[in-house]
Amino acid sequence: MRRVGAIDIGTNSFLCLVAEVESGKTIKTISDNVQIVRLGEGVHKNREFLPQALSRAQKCLKDFRKILDQNNVKVLQAVATSAARDVKNGQELFKIGEELDIPIKTISGPEEARLTYQGVLTNPKFDETIVVIDVGGGSTEITFRDKDGNIQGQSLDLGGVRLTEMFITQNPVSSTELEKLSAHVKSVFAQLPKLKNKKLVGVAGTPTTLAALNLGIDYTQDVIEGATITTKEMKAWIKKLAAMSLEERSRLKGLEPKRADIIIAGLNVLLFATKSLGGTEIRVSTRGVRYGLAAELGAK
Repeated sequence: MRRVGAIDIGTNSFLCLVAEVESGKTIKTISDNVQIVRLGEGVHKNREFLPQALSRAQKCLKDFRKILDQNNVKVLQAVATSAARDVKNGQELFKIGEELDIPIKTISGPEEARLTYQGVLTNPKFDETIVVIDVGGGSTEITFRDKDGNIQGQSLDLGGVRLTEMFITQNPVSSTELEKLSAHVKSVFAQLPKLKNKKLVGVAGTPTTLAALNLGIDYTQDVIEGATITTKEMKAWIKKLAAMSLEERSRLKGLEPKRADIIIAGLNVLLFATKSLGGTEIRVSTRGVRYGLAAELGAK
């Protein structure tokens, strides 16, 4: 067994996994932490990290450094995703990593998709017939194995933070803004091919939050892992949440208050991704990039 640290620096959330890995497959979770940082604040408009976002990133990574030290982690890698791909001042993030002795590299959309897919498969309940839908803050990745066994991943510039900044200016959300948001998401997914005989799996904060809302519980990894969500339930929650103020949403059991403003955009992505891929439901995975990265680190 090899102890590793894997950090996913996302557009909205940062996740830090400390795990024992054997043969690059079996993963025993030691510590799994998430913080909503909103690194991608303003990135779609300004194409650079804002000072306040970098400050939040630094605070979060300092917290993660303490966790890594407490667990005696020597093998470590952090990967930055959509927001880092879109900015011209990415070196500012790398500087923070250097100061804290946390190696950071930016990965491409296809690489993000591949790591997410491998991360989901670290749960033996899922097999290689799945299609993984990873709804992030800045982008969404769709990943599956083709008939030749090759992993195919596509990254789309659709994410909860990006779309909220593009389309939503008020809460409750007006019907006009909701229609424009939905039309944009639907048009992007219309280009995807239908995939037959594939089981759809949703990854990241949007599907895990929806599973918690459905169950009326706070986030509980063991309970949410493998939960099923239908497109009918997605539609119902979009309608219900859009009619609420941010304060009302923040009081809902299962919805992290810092996610209250972007959840509607994220759910629209999840809904149209599921429908465009020919599905009527998804199963939820609480794993993703960090688990795929941990498996790779443990195999080296």
